[in-house]
Amino acid sequence: MAVKDKSEPEAILKQIARLQWMERGKLCPMGAGAYYNHQTWENGRNRVRYVPRERVADLQKAIAGYQQYLKLTKS
Repeated sequence: MAVKDKSEPEAILKQIARLQWMERGKLCPMGAGAYYNHQTWENGRNRVRYVPRERVADLQKAIAGYQQYLKLTKS
């Protein structure tokens, strides 16, 4: 059985610390394109909020940050 490198947990923690923003959910464009639909699962229910186009890029980065966090913490 191979022994894991002891520096691996430290490297993972450093990568997690570099994630500046994290947001759960899914982002979908709405009809006219002025707003996007941000869906998250919260307290056993689907929560929906409308996001103006100018905030979409930041929210996409935050969602990608959360996906990266999940990938790093998956055992």
